[in-house]
Amino acid sequence: MERENTKPRPSERGGRPAQQREHLARGRETIRKLLDAGMEVFGHDGYRGASIGDIVQRAGISRATFYLYFSNKDDLFRALVLDAVEEMTGLAESLGPVTLTDEGFVELRGWLERYLDLCAQLGPVFHAWTEAFATKAAFGDLGSQTLESFTATLERRLAAMGTPTPHLTAFALLGMLDRFSLYVRYQRVGVGREEMLDGLTRVVQGMLFGPPDGSS
Repeated sequence: MERENTKPRPSERGGRPAQQREHLARGRETIRKLLDAGMEVFGHDGYRGASIGDIVQRAGISRATFYLYFSNKDDLFRALVLDAVEEMTGLAESLGPVTLTDEGFVELRGWLERYLDLCAQLGPVFHAWTEAFATKAAFGDLGSQTLESFTATLERRLAAMGTPTPHLTAFALLGMLDRFSLYVRYQRVGVGREEMLDGLTRVVQGMLFGPPDGSS
């Protein structure tokens, strides 16, 4: 999924060393190479297995240059996590009014598509982030805050739609979508993308509004 270029990502400022000085376009390009390489390495090797040596080798950049922009592996990973936090926050806030109408179906379907695309895009970060929770309290705290913020925003959207028990529905919906996104990533759904999105939207509509009138 291509991200709309509306404003700079948090990660584009680099890590702590880079934020202490101005850096030109070449510096921003170097930061981007390191972030892209970090995304690949964390996704392949996990948080514990990833190393600065692997990241700089993948980026084609020297270790000395790495330290001009990031203090250590955690510093780079935190930049990737902050991007993920911003993306998830924007996604939660982008859900418009959902009703049992054709327009409501289209709105919900589009949001679910964006959710699944974002999960695919940020999958390596989410995978490593989950692993980092066990060893880095700061990452765990940030993850908890992100989940709470996302859920609270979604809950407000659901309450405005008249969804019964919006708090529980928000948690149930996120739990279901989180697992469903894994099935999509590993191609276990067994149907084409359009059919999948149509079916998923109908399932979520049932969660939000209950069965159609006259059904049991």
